[in-house]
Amino acid sequence: RVRLASHAEYRAKVTGLGLEFYPLGGDPKELSEFMVKTGGKLLPDSYEAVAVDVPRKMVVMREIIFSTWPACTAPDPDGGGVGRAGPPFQADAIIANPPSFGHIHVAEALSIPLHLMFPQPWVPTRMYPHPLACLDSKREILPMYSAL
Repeated sequence: RVRLASHAEYRAKVTGLGLEFYPLGGDPKELSEFMVKTGGKLLPDSYEAVAVDVPRKMVVMREIIFSTWPACTAPDPDGGGVGRAGPPFQADAIIANPPSFGHIHVAEALSIPLHLMFPQPWVPTRMYPHPLACLDSKREILPMYSAL
């Protein structure tokens, strides 16, 4: 069995492909807005953003982190239809996006393998810079991005 854990808004797409699903906590739009607002930086530059946005981001991150354990050990709460739990589930391995949080702790607690995969390259390429490099795409150094 293969289960994909992601945010609830992706349930139909995942189950439509014949995969099992488990809803992670947090709001992906809120996280994306934070990254756009901070220019891709993990910590914002302005005091206002630190005072207002960081505490809210911490709440969202906590929701995600605390949903990773049941994503690997519990039935999908709507797997049998809305409001009806699906069959029991126990992960044999975890394949996770590195910034998805919690994965390493759950894998360790369950004594199962963890494979970290990322949809963008983590090594230099000629086409894509590192996603967290915070490079200004308006500058004319695009060919050099992968070397930075």
